[in-house]
Amino acid sequence: MKSLLKFLIGNAWKFGENYDRLQAFNQAKAAQGDGLIPLEPYPNWLEGVLQALLVLVGFCLVFAVGIEYSEKGFSRMLFWFLLGFGGPCAVLLVMLFNTDSRYVLDMKGKRVIYVFTFFTWRSITPVTAFTNVKSIELDAKEVGKTAAGNWQYCLCLVKKTFERIPLTRHVYSPDALPAIGQLIAQAIQCPFKAGERQEKLRIMGL
Repeated sequence: MKSLLKFLIGNAWKFGENYDRLQAFNQAKAAQGDGLIPLEPYPNWLEGVLQALLVLVGFCLVFAVGIEYSEKGFSRMLFWFLLGFGGPCAVLLVMLFNTDSRYVLDMKGKRVIYVFTFFTWRSITPVTAFTNVKSIELDAKEVGKTAAGNWQYCLCLVKKTFERIPLTRHVYSPDALPAIGQLIAQAIQCPFKAGERQEKLRIMGL
């Protein structure tokens, strides 16, 4: 199974979503290997498009197969439905597995970069130097009553110009974020603290 995953997912970063490399750097205080420490995956436009297409094709597959099977059982037409919709689903899944974007700490270059990867193609965009980072902060945003919770949280990099750059996806539970934020702040050598708390605009107390 692991060999199959390695074949489908060319980006080795997707196998390690924990912060072991960051923790090891903070303990050893020395950049090892390429000196790049990837943070967690960050949403990108291509990933969103592929997910939407996968849902659309998957829905068509289930709908077509459901109708054909209920009327004729396993037939030649059902086989062509499976081949016609199943093939694109498989292609979209492989493309989705090989699409990745995240912020990365370049410990040798002392900077934060944004890395977008699609199969073997990689785009690197400089974000800021460590010396321009004011702090790493835990932001909170009220989203209203949902099944998952009322607040979403994310880690933000705050530049000395006060520009805020989200480093993580918004999540409903902040439990793991403070420890991760402290590791990032320790590596960059800047403070970690509570950030902005954005409450929903209320009218007449509602």
